[in-house]
Amino acid sequence: MSRGNFDLSLEFVKEGKIASLKPESTFILSEDEYDYLKEQCPGAFKNGFLKVIAMDDDVTAEKIESENVMTDEEIAKKLELAITGFRKFVKTVTSEKLLADIFKAAVAASKDEKYLDAVTKQIKELGYDALVL
Repeated sequence: MSRGNFDLSLEFVKEGKIASLKPESTFILSEDEYDYLKEQCPGAFKNGFLKVIAMDDDVTAEKIESENVMTDEEIAKKLELAITGFRKFVKTVTSEKLLADIFKAAVAASKDEKYLDAVTKQIKELGYDALVL
């Protein structure tokens, strides 16, 4: 699953294969393609651009877990938390892309300034001061 627009080049595995993913879209990879991405592009998973949804039972590769990918619905549910729960949640987010999306969703939902401050604080703590919200 992709959190945002993401162009995925798999040309090193299959010549000419490029996938243009839209937000919250899914794409099926072969095991070779997955192994390539896992080895060459681990940041795509760690930083919240891609998330492994499911794997066939016969796949021998280890599933990459990503804690930095959320759907708009999941973000909206987190914004329903009381401020203490929301602050605790935000401290677990390490992706600048996801933090920006959470901030934008908080603004769109007219959340209290405390919610915006919690996101801003995490952005600064991770050194993403230049992130444009």
